[in-house]
Amino acid sequence: MEPEVEIIKYGKYTFKVSNKIHTRYGSTDINMIFYQIGGKENCISLFVYYDNGVASNAKLPMVEYSNECAEGEIKLDRRGGTQNMLSALLLYIHKKHPTLKEVIFDDMSKIDCATESEREISSSRNINPRSPVKPIDLCRFSIAFNGCTWYEKYFDAKIADHDAHKRYRTAVDQLLTMPKPTTIDEFRAPNELHEKLNKLLQNSGPTMSDFFQSIPYKDRCDHARQWLIEFVKSKLGKNFIHTDWSITLPLNAHATFGGGRKKSARYYCPKGFKRIYHTRRQCIESVENI
Repeated sequence: MEPEVEIIKYGKYTFKVSNKIHTRYGSTDINMIFYQIGGKENCISLFVYYDNGVASNAKLPMVEYSNECAEGEIKLDRRGGTQNMLSALLLYIHKKHPTLKEVIFDDMSKIDCATESEREISSSRNINPRSPVKPIDLCRFSIAFNGCTWYEKYFDAKIADHDAHKRYRTAVDQLLTMPKPTTIDEFRAPNELHEKLNKLLQNSGPTMSDFFQSIPYKDRCDHARQWLIEFVKSKLGKNFIHTDWSITLPLNAHATFGGGRKKSARYYCPKGFKRIYHTRRQCIESVENI
């Protein structure tokens, strides 16, 4: 069966949604419908599974940013574009399948986190994909500097297991409110960062959150690569998991982020590299959002 295509509008954007129906072997009963947003680029994929003729669950295996994800003259912005694109698809899916209560996904978000000097290089030429700089875990980076992941911030996403999510949020709160250490030894950072870390430790507020926020934007990628991601990982332990996250349908327009924080804030994410072959391992938003 050939894919069907529908044009949808969301705010200033126009998106092309295609769907392909898969039936059970030897039957006309629907087994699954594959939805996709994309024109020149494949941007979002979503599977809706059927049980006894009714849409029963949905999975979101891919979300990637490209300015070519939107149709027409208005290209997808780096600032809020991915949020708009995913919102458009989830609203569309729930309208098509009102029996769906949630969308399940694995948050494997990564970022080619660039230092200031590396961004200057990449502004004049593409970074070779074989560069020794590897993508870092955007989830733990975001937890350190935002107190939540991108999906928590914009879609009130939660770990599907309610008890596991409570343990995760408790671990995040404990990390951010714990007293900063008296020495830098616990960070296990390389020698070249010791002088900077000692100054930050002396001049920052009393908590780990204060310490994280004191790291200058231009230095955050360097710190993230060399110690910060592993430090956050060690503190959260098994309480953070990448798999089996859930976005509740229909979308909650008044959702708060980070497990019910009362005060919202702009989401921080560093600029990524420009890479050859458009690997698109870039952040969903950019540092200009600060």
